[in-house]
Amino acid sequence: MKPINLARRKHIFWASAAAALVIAAAGLWYIEQAYSRGGLALPPCLFYTFTGLYCTGCGMTRALHHIVNFRFYQAFRMNPLAVLSAPFLLWFTGLTIYRAALRRPMPRMPTWVPWVIIAVIIVYTVARNLPWAPFVWLAPTEIP
Repeated sequence: MKPINLARRKHIFWASAAAALVIAAAGLWYIEQAYSRGGLALPPCLFYTFTGLYCTGCGMTRALHHIVNFRFYQAFRMNPLAVLSAPFLLWFTGLTIYRAALRRPMPRMPTWVPWVIIAVIIVYTVARNLPWAPFVWLAPTEIP
């Protein structure tokens, strides 16, 4: 088996990271342009369509639109969990890219972390569908 050229591998890594950044920027641009023209060409949430209940991701695209326009409170009202978890996801993504660029392994995650994440998602999904305050404030809401 032929050994992999490390210099070539590094170029592939940085090209992949640049491509991901370009795709993310294009997605943000598309969301912004679609909203500014009055409509977003995305299918509706199937969970909400069939059940009438909000899923964990309901309001996430609108929250991203408001974040791009620096309306953070409005973004928070669309999907509080997404807005609060975004800094941690960005930090983790940056750490992963940094560690991969230096060829260092990622620190091991404790086995309880995925279970806590799953529990938070389930509790959040149930709580945002309860019909009384303060839980009703978790539903996607446009602030005039």
